[in-house]
Amino acid sequence: MFTTPIKQDAFNFVNQVDELINPGRTSIEGVFVAGTASGPMDIPDSILSAGAASAEACGYLVSRKANTQELIKE
Repeated sequence: MFTTPIKQDAFNFVNQVDELINPGRTSIEGVFVAGTASGPMDIPDSILSAGAASAEACGYLVSRKANTQELIKE
């Protein structure tokens, strides 16, 4: 369970940290948002949003793995 609540916008949708550069990122590290949780959108936009969030999640996992491997080597 999260101790810090996820930030919401004025309309109670999940707030995106940076909609243009990192559209899936939220105020909590490792938590990503997609689709209508981030705001009203149609099906094609929801699909694009899901792709962006999955890319963000993959990038996050790869960076975490790289950091873990560096710690193990030391």
